[in-house]
Amino acid sequence: MTTSLRPDPLTVGPEYAARIREAVGRHDACRPLRVTKRGLQLVGQCERSWLVELDTPFPGWSPRLAAGTVIHEAIRLHLGTRPHHLEPEHIVRGALQRLRSQRSSLARWLDEADPLDLAELRLQAVDTVARFQADFPPLDPVLTVRADPKVEVTLGANVILVSKPDLVLGSPRRTPEGLAAEAIGVEFKTGNMWPAAAAAELNLHSVCETLRYGAPLAMHYRWNLTTGHIVGTPVDPDTLAAYATGLGQTIFRMTALLEDRPTDVNQGWWCQWCPGMAQCDVGAEDGDHA
Repeated sequence: MTTSLRPDPLTVGPEYAARIREAVGRHDACRPLRVTKRGLQLVGQCERSWLVELDTPFPGWSPRLAAGTVIHEAIRLHLGTRPHHLEPEHIVRGALQRLRSQRSSLARWLDEADPLDLAELRLQAVDTVARFQADFPPLDPVLTVRADPKVEVTLGANVILVSKPDLVLGSPRRTPEGLAAEAIGVEFKTGNMWPAAAAAELNLHSVCETLRYGAPLAMHYRWNLTTGHIVGTPVDPDTLAAYATGLGQTIFRMTALLEDRPTDVNQGWWCQWCPGMAQCDVGAEDGDHA
């Protein structure tokens, strides 16, 4: 692929950020609530499952989960070294060194992991970075890689909206007409990419960008790590505002559920991953959720 990733022009005035904030709304919760893409997806599938997972401790790292974090860090380092082109093995080694130097549960897992698990992790990461270097389109040189694309926005007492895209390049630029949205967001996926879920995920990132920086992302990209296929979608301000309204309604429902409101219980493929499966009559009605 030779087409450079370049956002389409999109300029918004200060009233647009106010429009998005009003659409999302203000929300108070009886306990701390971090609204993440995982929580939004889960509460839309089964409210009881979301509540159960909310109170379930982190199960710990696995080779597959750790590999995803290492790959994301390695790709970020690769893009940060432009225009130099380092070997994938060198980049992955650097990513592992940086992750191990942090005071985190992942750093402890990497220090204590089985050598065979680490070897498999390195092989997977090196292969993915090599594919990225071969398949990913050239980037506009003016698009700088953000060191930390994570954005958190306070929506009220005890409620924080969280966005953590895999990759963000560029930032809004101030012009006489307003803010020029020039940043692009990229999500890495493996296997099938469901358009509706991907659109919701990237819209969440754009809403947080708008609330934090005053302008949305200009473009959303989804890149399949397995096939190398990339799909880009320009951000439409009106579509994003409609998503923000729905997001606000979902957050309002989440805060209500924290106050012991009756929950909707829905059976589906997600039941097999639910930590409350053993205590759920609905989820146990059918053993096949594939």
